[in-house]
Amino acid sequence: MRGEMEMLARLRAAEREIDVGVATTRAERAAVSAQRFRVYRRWGYYRPGLRVDHELHDNGAIVFLATLRGGTDDGRLVGSARLVLGQPRPGFRFPAQEAFEFAFAGGADFILAGMFDFEIAEDARLVREIFAHPAARQRALQA
Repeated sequence: MRGEMEMLARLRAAEREIDVGVATTRAERAAVSAQRFRVYRRWGYYRPGLRVDHELHDNGAIVFLATLRGGTDDGRLVGSARLVLGQPRPGFRFPAQEAFEFAFAGGADFILAGMFDFEIAEDARLVREIFAHPAARQRALQA
């Protein structure tokens, strides 16, 4: 994967350098997807029988990746993130909305969500919207 991504920064950590950028090729996006799938399988975050990791938002998302530079691990993918773009419109839901709804409809009393100062208001809004329509929940909150 060396040299294809649109590099945004080069970080130095101890004796190593890490290139951080935006995936620009199919191979880079496929490597990020494969890495995500390996992590999901290792931690059990996937449906049994699932063979390919493809999610509705993958095609339109901006994919960021981090690769090691130099040495025997040159070009090795060490991290990735996905930025899902969208705007409120009928039928569109961000992955966080889907995840919150899934967790609470399944009976969760708590969820662990991003709690940076800029995320709290949006996370709270999502929870208020979900509980404004409690019919989707099978049981009352226990907390």
